[in-house]
Amino acid sequence: MISAMDTKKLKREPLYEQLSILLTELINSDEFVVGDKFLSERQICERFDVSRPTANKAVSALLQKQILEFRKGIGNFIINENSVDRHFHEHLSFTNKTLALGKKPTTNVVEFYKTSAGELPGYITKKIDADDDESITVVKRIRLADQKPVILECHYFRDKFFKENLTIDEVGVSVYDAITKNHGISLMRMDEFIRSCIISGENRSLFESEVDLPGFLMHFTPYTPENEALYFAEVLYRGDIFEFHNRIGPIQKSRPTVTTLSFK
Repeated sequence: MISAMDTKKLKREPLYEQLSILLTELINSDEFVVGDKFLSERQICERFDVSRPTANKAVSALLQKQILEFRKGIGNFIINENSVDRHFHEHLSFTNKTLALGKKPTTNVVEFYKTSAGELPGYITKKIDADDDESITVVKRIRLADQKPVILECHYFRDKFFKENLTIDEVGVSVYDAITKNHGISLMRMDEFIRSCIISGENRSLFESEVDLPGFLMHFTPYTPENEALYFAEVLYRGDIFEFHNRIGPIQKSRPTVTTLSFK
Protein backbone atom coordinates (compact mmCIF):
# COMPACT_ATOMS: atom_id res chain seq x y z
CA MET A 1 0.00 0.00 0.00
CA ILE A 2 1.35 3.43 -0.95
CA SER A 3 1.08 6.08 1.76
CA ALA A 4 0.54 9.82 1.27
CA MET A 5 4.19 10.30 2.21
CA ASP A 6 5.32 8.33 -0.85
CA THR A 7 3.60 10.75 -3.23
CA LYS A 8 5.17 13.94 -1.85
CA LYS A 9 7.11 15.84 -4.45
CA LEU A 10 10.76 16.66 -3.93
CA LYS A 11 10.75 20.23 -5.22
CA ARG A 12 13.86 21.87 -3.83
CA GLU A 13 17.58 21.35 -4.26
CA PRO A 14 19.58 19.49 -3.21
CA LEU A 15 17.29 16.53 -3.61
CA TYR A 16 19.18 14.28 -1.20
CA GLU A 17 18.52 16.67 1.70
CA GLN A 18 14.79 16.68 0.94
CA LEU A 19 14.84 12.91 0.62
CA SER A 20 16.67 12.62 3.95
CA ILE A 21 13.87 14.62 5.60
CA LEU A 22 11.18 12.35 4.13
CA LEU A 23 13.10 9.21 5.13
CA THR A 24 13.40 10.51 8.70
CA GLU A 25 9.63 11.09 8.81
CA LEU A 26 9.11 7.58 7.45
CA ILE A 27 11.37 6.14 10.18
CA ASN A 28 9.32 8.01 12.81
CA SER A 29 6.03 6.75 11.39
CA ASP A 30 4.11 3.63 12.45
CA GLU A 31 5.66 1.68 9.57
CA PHE A 32 8.96 1.19 11.42
CA VAL A 33 10.19 0.67 14.97
CA VAL A 34 13.66 0.62 16.52
CA GLY A 35 15.52 -2.50 15.43
CA ASP A 36 13.76 -2.86 12.06
CA LYS A 37 15.72 -3.27 8.87
CA PHE A 38 15.22 -0.14 6.76
CA LEU A 39 14.57 0.16 3.03
CA SER A 40 17.40 -0.68 0.65
CA GLU A 41 18.67 1.99 -1.73
CA ARG A 42 16.89 0.21 -4.57
CA GLN A 43 13.60 0.27 -2.65
CA ILE A 44 14.09 3.97 -1.83
CA CYS A 45 14.68 4.71 -5.53
CA GLU A 46 11.48 2.91 -6.52
CA ARG A 47 9.36 4.34 -3.72
CA PHE A 48 10.43 7.99 -4.04
CA ASP A 49 11.35 8.02 -7.75
CA VAL A 50 14.91 9.23 -7.23
CA SER A 51 18.31 8.18 -8.60
CA ARG A 52 20.66 5.75 -6.88
CA PRO A 53 23.26 8.48 -6.05
CA THR A 54 20.51 10.61 -4.43
CA ALA A 55 19.31 7.67 -2.34
CA ASN A 56 22.90 6.86 -1.35
CA LYS A 57 23.62 10.42 -0.15
CA ALA A 58 20.33 10.58 1.80
CA VAL A 59 21.03 7.26 3.53
CA SER A 60 24.61 8.32 4.26
CA ALA A 61 23.25 11.42 6.00
CA LEU A 62 21.04 9.25 8.22
CA LEU A 63 23.98 6.97 9.02
CA GLN A 64 26.06 9.99 9.98
CA LYS A 65 23.29 11.24 12.26
CA GLN A 66 23.16 7.76 13.85
CA ILE A 67 19.51 7.30 12.95
CA LEU A 68 20.50 4.25 10.91
CA GLU A 69 23.23 1.66 11.53
CA PHE A 70 24.95 -0.28 8.75
CA ARG A 71 25.45 -4.01 9.32
CA LYS A 72 27.84 -5.57 6.84
CA GLY A 73 26.21 -8.08 4.52
CA ILE A 74 22.72 -7.37 5.92
CA GLY A 75 21.74 -3.73 5.40
CA ASN A 76 20.78 -0.63 7.36
CA PHE A 77 18.85 -0.86 10.63
CA ILE A 78 16.98 1.72 12.72
CA ILE A 79 18.74 2.36 16.00
CA ASN A 80 17.54 3.88 19.23
CA GLU A 81 17.84 7.66 19.10
CA ASN A 82 17.91 9.57 22.41
CA SER A 83 14.19 10.10 23.13
CA VAL A 84 14.69 13.43 24.93
CA ASP A 85 16.75 14.78 22.04
CA ARG A 86 14.17 13.62 19.50
CA HIS A 87 11.27 14.99 21.52
CA PHE A 88 12.98 18.37 21.90
CA HIS A 89 13.88 18.48 18.23
CA GLU A 90 10.28 17.76 17.22
CA HIS A 91 9.26 21.11 18.70
CA LEU A 92 12.02 22.93 16.84
CA SER A 93 11.90 21.15 13.50
CA PHE A 94 9.64 23.69 11.79
CA THR A 95 12.07 24.00 8.87
CA ASN A 96 12.12 20.27 8.11
CA LYS A 97 8.39 19.86 8.48
CA THR A 98 7.64 22.83 6.25
CA LEU A 99 10.07 21.69 3.55
CA ALA A 100 8.58 18.20 3.65
CA LEU A 101 5.19 19.77 2.91
CA GLY A 102 6.59 21.54 -0.14
CA LYS A 103 6.52 25.02 1.41
CA LYS A 104 9.28 27.55 1.94
CA PRO A 105 10.18 28.15 5.61
CA THR A 106 11.61 31.46 6.78
CA THR A 107 12.31 33.00 10.18
CA ASN A 108 12.22 36.69 11.07
CA VAL A 109 13.88 37.75 14.33
CA VAL A 110 11.80 40.75 15.50
CA GLU A 111 13.53 41.27 18.87
CA PHE A 112 17.03 40.38 20.09
CA TYR A 113 18.49 41.95 23.22
CA LYS A 114 20.01 41.33 26.64
CA THR A 115 18.34 42.18 29.93
CA SER A 116 18.45 41.09 33.56
CA ALA A 117 16.09 38.47 34.95
CA GLY A 118 14.68 41.06 37.36
CA GLU A 119 13.27 42.98 34.38
CA LEU A 120 11.23 39.99 33.23
CA PRO A 121 7.74 38.98 34.44
CA GLY A 122 7.88 36.98 37.66
CA TYR A 123 6.43 33.79 36.18
CA ILE A 124 9.40 33.58 33.76
CA THR A 125 12.12 33.99 36.40
CA LYS A 126 10.27 31.46 38.55
CA LYS A 127 10.26 28.93 35.72
CA ILE A 128 14.02 29.18 35.24
CA ASP A 129 14.90 29.87 38.89
CA ALA A 130 17.03 32.90 37.97
CA ASP A 131 18.34 35.60 40.32
CA ASP A 132 17.28 39.16 39.55
CA ASP A 133 20.75 40.20 38.37
CA GLU A 134 21.26 37.21 36.06
CA SER A 135 21.88 38.08 32.40
CA ILE A 136 19.19 36.91 29.96
CA THR A 137 19.16 37.00 26.15
CA VAL A 138 15.65 37.59 24.81
CA VAL A 139 14.75 36.43 21.31
CA LYS A 140 11.39 36.93 19.61
CA ARG A 141 10.92 35.16 16.28
CA ILE A 142 8.17 34.82 13.69
CA ARG A 143 8.15 31.57 11.71
CA LEU A 144 6.64 31.75 8.23
CA ALA A 145 5.56 29.18 5.65
CA ASP A 146 5.42 30.57 2.11
CA GLN A 147 5.64 34.03 3.72
CA LYS A 148 2.57 33.38 5.89
CA PRO A 149 3.22 33.93 9.65
CA VAL A 150 2.25 30.75 11.52
CA ILE A 151 4.27 30.69 14.78
CA LEU A 152 5.38 33.37 17.25
CA GLU A 153 8.20 32.39 19.63
CA CYS A 154 9.68 34.19 22.63
CA HIS A 155 12.83 32.66 24.14
CA TYR A 156 14.57 33.68 27.38
CA PHE A 157 18.09 32.20 27.38
CA ARG A 158 20.23 32.10 30.54
CA ASP A 159 23.56 33.51 29.38
CA LYS A 160 25.59 31.81 32.10
CA PHE A 161 25.25 28.45 30.36
CA PHE A 162 26.75 29.72 27.09
CA LYS A 163 30.55 30.05 26.86
CA GLU A 164 30.09 32.59 24.06
CA ASN A 165 27.22 35.01 23.44
CA LEU A 166 24.35 33.79 21.32
CA THR A 167 24.21 35.67 18.02
CA ILE A 168 21.20 36.89 16.10
CA ASP A 169 22.39 34.98 13.04
CA GLU A 170 22.41 31.56 14.73
CA VAL A 171 19.05 31.94 16.50
CA GLY A 172 17.59 33.18 13.23
CA VAL A 173 18.35 29.81 11.70
CA SER A 174 17.94 27.06 14.32
CA VAL A 175 17.69 27.32 18.10
CA TYR A 176 18.24 23.58 18.36
CA ASP A 177 21.48 23.68 16.35
CA ALA A 178 22.64 26.81 18.18
CA ILE A 179 22.30 25.03 21.53
CA THR A 180 23.48 21.53 20.72
CA LYS A 181 25.93 22.02 17.87
CA ASN A 182 27.27 25.57 18.10
CA HIS A 183 27.50 25.68 21.91
CA GLY A 184 27.75 21.97 22.72
CA ILE A 185 25.02 21.96 25.38
CA SER A 186 23.25 18.67 26.11
CA LEU A 187 19.62 18.42 27.19
CA MET A 188 18.33 16.00 29.81
CA ARG A 189 14.59 16.70 29.92
CA MET A 190 11.95 19.24 29.03
CA ASP A 191 8.85 20.45 30.88
CA GLU A 192 5.88 21.37 28.70
CA PHE A 193 2.56 23.11 29.15
CA ILE A 194 -0.04 23.75 26.46
CA ARG A 195 -3.50 25.30 26.38
CA SER A 196 -5.87 26.88 23.89
CA CYS A 197 -5.96 30.66 23.59
CA ILE A 198 -7.12 33.59 21.49
CA ILE A 199 -4.45 35.49 19.55
CA SER A 200 -5.29 39.17 19.79
CA GLY A 201 -3.76 42.64 20.13
CA GLU A 202 -0.07 43.02 19.30
CA ASN A 203 0.36 39.30 18.78
CA ARG A 204 -2.46 39.29 16.23
CA SER A 205 -0.75 42.09 14.29
CA LEU A 206 2.45 40.03 14.15
CA PHE A 207 0.40 37.29 12.50
CA GLU A 208 -0.80 39.93 10.00
CA SER A 209 -4.43 39.21 10.78
CA GLU A 210 -7.27 41.73 10.97
CA VAL A 211 -9.32 39.49 13.26
CA ASP A 212 -8.57 37.53 16.44
CA LEU A 213 -7.29 34.03 15.80
CA PRO A 214 -7.67 30.72 17.65
CA GLY A 215 -4.34 29.52 18.92
CA PHE A 216 -2.33 27.18 21.09
CA LEU A 217 -0.01 28.62 23.73
CA MET A 218 2.90 26.39 24.64
CA HIS A 219 5.42 26.92 27.44
CA PHE A 220 8.48 24.72 27.50
CA THR A 221 11.61 24.65 29.64
CA PRO A 222 14.58 22.46 28.60
CA TYR A 223 16.99 21.30 31.33
CA THR A 224 20.70 20.54 31.31
CA PRO A 225 22.13 17.21 32.59
CA GLU A 226 22.72 19.04 35.89
CA ASN A 227 18.93 19.55 36.08
CA GLU A 228 19.12 23.33 35.66
CA ALA A 229 16.70 25.21 33.41
CA LEU A 230 18.56 26.32 30.27
CA TYR A 231 15.87 28.70 29.08
CA PHE A 232 12.15 29.34 29.00
CA ALA A 233 10.05 29.67 25.83
CA GLU A 234 6.55 30.87 25.06
CA VAL A 235 5.28 29.75 21.67
CA LEU A 236 2.03 30.71 19.95
CA TYR A 237 0.76 28.41 17.22
CA ARG A 238 -2.09 29.41 14.91
CA GLY A 239 -4.94 27.10 15.85
CA ASP A 240 -6.40 27.21 12.34
CA ILE A 241 -3.16 25.77 10.94
CA PHE A 242 -1.72 23.41 13.56
CA GLU A 243 -2.84 20.14 15.09
CA PHE A 244 -1.13 18.36 17.98
CA HIS A 245 -1.07 14.57 17.82
CA ASN A 246 -0.05 12.14 20.56
CA ARG A 247 0.79 8.59 19.55
CA ILE A 248 0.42 6.11 22.40
CA GLY A 249 1.10 2.41 22.12
CA PRO A 250 3.29 -0.46 23.26
CA ILE A 251 6.65 0.67 24.66
CA GLN A 252 8.62 -0.66 21.69
CA LYS A 253 6.39 1.31 19.31
CA SER A 254 5.79 4.44 21.34
CA ARG A 255 6.92 7.75 19.88
CA PRO A 256 7.36 11.22 21.38
CA THR A 257 4.73 13.90 20.93
CA VAL A 258 4.64 15.01 17.31
CA THR A 259 3.57 18.47 16.16
CA THR A 260 1.79 18.05 12.84
CA LEU A 261 1.44 20.92 10.39
CA SER A 262 -1.95 21.06 8.74
CA PHE A 263 -1.93 23.99 6.36
CA LYS A 264 -5.35 25.01 5.11
